[in-house]
Amino acid sequence: MTVKLTAIISVSGKSGLFKIIARGRNGLIVESLIDQKRFPVFASQKVSALEDITIFTTGENVPLGEVFFKMMEKSGGDKWLAEEKDAAVLRKALNELIPLDNERVSDNDVKKIFNWFNLLTEKKLLEVEQPSVQEESTGVSEQESPEEASNTEKKSATKKSKKTKTKGSEEGEETKTKNKSKQSKSDKTGQKKENKDNSKKTTKTKK
Repeated sequence: MTVKLTAIISVSGKSGLFKIIARGRNGLIVESLIDQKRFPVFASQKVSALEDITIFTTGENVPLGEVFFKMMEKSGGDKWLAEEKDAAVLRKALNELIPLDNERVSDNDVKKIFNWFNLLTEKKLLEVEQPSVQEESTGVSEQESPEEASNTEKKSATKKSKKTKTKGSEEGEETKTKNKSKQSKSDKTGQKKENKDNSKKTTKTKK
């Protein structure tokens, strides 16, 4: 499970977080989540999209959205350690949720994670993103029993059989039509030949 962080960014040299309001040729128009003031952010400024940030751990890196989801579960959806200033305490609390790579994650990073989480919680901007239901490799969805899947396969096989028969009958009818057309042409050709022969005989008789 994760948390949606779409259009939320941090801007280098500025405290807090910002929401993207508009995009232009030269940069962005953003709104501060702290005081709701809007201002332009130019392409030359360094920005970081929260949805692209991952946290270093002793295993695979963990997306920030997943870290925030774990923090939400721990805090019950409220702020968590918002008044705590000791980085060691914050680091210990975060390590209980994910195995941080303590050599690569600085104290400043840990504080920033908590500050961002508590700001987004205060502004009610942490929305849980529900995973989409995917079918299992067996071809049976989570809401479909094996028996229903078997019935579905039988229906599908019946439909294919009907389609095959229909195609066969259509091809047979087309073949018959072509044969009739050829026979009709040959009959007409024969009649023309007979007419020519008869006309020749009549001409000879007259002579």
